[in-house]
Parts: sequence; C-alpha cells; structure tokens
Amino acid sequence: MKAFDLLLKDIAVVHCKDYVVEGDELKSIAAGTGGLNYPLLLKKIKEYKPYVHCTLENTVPENAVATREFMEKLYAEV
Repeated sequence: MKAFDLLLKDIAVVHCKDYVVEGDELKSIAAGTGGLNYPLLLKKIKEYKPYVHCTLENTVPENAVATREFMEKLYAEV
C-alpha cells in the first residue's frame, strides 16, 4: 500500500469504502463486501495508526451491524 506508506504521517481519518466491478464500471458498496484488500488495510492501520477513526461508506441500516462486525473481527485477527 504505497499511498498509505507515503501519507502515513498525515493520515487523520480513514474513509473505508468498497467496490465491485460491473461491466466497465466500479460500483460502490458497503465496506468489506467487495474487492478491497481489508486485511492489508487493517493490518497497516493497526500497526501504524491504531487509534485513527474510520468511517464506513455505503453503510445503511440494513448492513450497518454486519459491516461493523466484519471490521471489528478482522481488525482483531490481523
């Protein structure tokens, strides 16, 4: 994650979003439900910015609990 390493000292918040490819388009979906490498991202966060706030894009009442639980469980595992 070159961007993470380059911007490390300036990171104040992490905006978590995810995506899937549909045809020629990227479709934004709830964090942890698409193609982003969350194990790597959360490992970097835990190692270098353990107290940083993370926001979860495309989180709605129907997926909010599952998204939060996914992030918490994965963070504990990395």
